[in-house]
Parts: sequence; structure tokens; C-alpha cells
Amino acid sequence: MLIQIIKNILLIIGLLLGVPFLFTIVLSKLNQDTKRIVSSRLGSKSQVIIGSLGIIIHETSHALVALIFGHHIISMRLIKFPSPHDSSLGYVNHSWNPNNFYQRIGNLFIGIAPTFGCSLVVLLAYRILFPISFNSVLLAIKVNNLQSIKLPDFNIFNYLIFLIMAITICVGGFDLSSADFDNSKQGILPTLIALSLITIALSVTPFFSNIIRAINHFMIGIAIIFNFQLGSFVHYPWPN
Repeated sequence: MLIQIIKNILLIIGLLLGVPFLFTIVLSKLNQDTKRIVSSRLGSKSQVIIGSLGIIIHETSHALVALIFGHHIISMRLIKFPSPHDSSLGYVNHSWNPNNFYQRIGNLFIGIAPTFGCSLVVLLAYRILFPISFNSVLLAIKVNNLQSIKLPDFNIFNYLIFLIMAITICVGGFDLSSADFDNSKQGILPTLIALSLITIALSVTPFFSNIIRAINHFMIGIAIIFNFQLGSFVHYPWPN
């Protein structure tokens, strides 16, 4: 029984922390390369002009998750041009009670929030612009059959809107700063403790297998979003 509980803990941590963190790190690295290419070819201010929507979503994601976890927003700026003394494109300064376990957990999710905030906006845009294809994705996740996904119907107007949104979000939204990662690190230990305790409690119930099944569906969705965003970076016409 003890060995099985340990396996369950490792499985939950791997699925709920390991996979999303891999997702976050890869997209952040791609976005850093993207900004570097855009900035070197078109000037430092171009990353703000091209990636404006992504930057705003990035900072808004930080702020919303900070509020969810009870943090106090000291100051924030959703978008700004970089300067020789400050390369940031926006910021959210927040404070929390280090003795509050829930707020400490929040640091993990506040730091990586932009990755999922940007992904959700792109996914929402896809749902609105290409509903048939989006519904086929949901069905594919439900039946674990990715081959059933349908390509979106061709509509030049919808494609242009989606392409513009995808570009500006990819350029400005996914890049996590060193401060973001440092902030997330502060929440790793309390999150590991919380997940371990929850897993131990659920392991002795008959619902654990259903929970794992639901998490697997969630991970398929994460994988689809990851490949979609990866495709957006790869197919964007970066200047040579």
C-alpha cells in the first residue's frame, strides 16, 4: 500500500507539475529567441509594437493569478517600451504573507501564469473563429483519438484575424523572465507538500482512478495546445 501511494504521488507530481513546466520552459525559450530576432532586425521597440497583445495578456495573467491566491498588487504596468536601464516590457509587483501556506503555493502559479493565460486566449480565439474544428479537438480528447481532429474550414477573414492574434501573442506573451522563474521557485516546495497530502488522501478512496483518467484527458489537451503554439512559432515568417 505504501509503495502504491508513493507511485501515485510521483505520478500526480509528474503529470501536474512536470509536464506543464516542460511546456512552459520550451515556449519561454522559443519566445526569447523570437524577441531577440525581432529586436535585432527591427529595433528594440518593435517587440512591443508587434507583441503588444501578448505583453498585455502576460502581465494580466500574473495579476489575476496573484489576486486569486490572495496576494496584494503593489503596482503594475501592462505594457511599456524598454529603455537602456530597464529592458522589461511590463511588470506586476505584488506582496504576500510568507507564513500563509496558500499564498506561498500561489507563487508557483503566478510565475508561470502567462504561459497558460496566452494559451487560453489563443484557444478561445480558435473556438470562436473555427468552432467545428475546435469541437473535433474536444471530441478527440474525450475519446483519446487525435486522428479525429478536423482541420478548420477555410475562411480568409477568420484566418487573418487568427494569424494576427497568434503572431502578437507569440512575440510578446510567452517569455518568462528570470524574476518569473525565481518567483515560481518559492512556491514549488509548498505545492509539492500540498499535492502529496491530497494524493495520499485520495489514494484510499475509490475515486482515484477516475481522477487519473481526468488528469490524462487534461494532459492530452495540454499536449494539443503545446503543439499548436509550437507550430505558431515555427511557421511565423521571421525576418532573415
